[in-house]
Amino acid sequence: MEALLLFGAALFVAGFASALVARRATVIEVHGNTVITIGAPAVER
Repeated sequence: MEALLLFGAALFVAGFASALVARRATVIEVHGNTVITIGAPAVER
């Protein structure tokens, strides 16, 4: 169970970092259930 949480956290951090680099929205699917969108473009205001 702990490994699963670590895996999810690693995915989240990697997605966040790539979103910061690419400066665009990134979609991550954790366990095929949760979809997290990070780094949405700040151009849309």
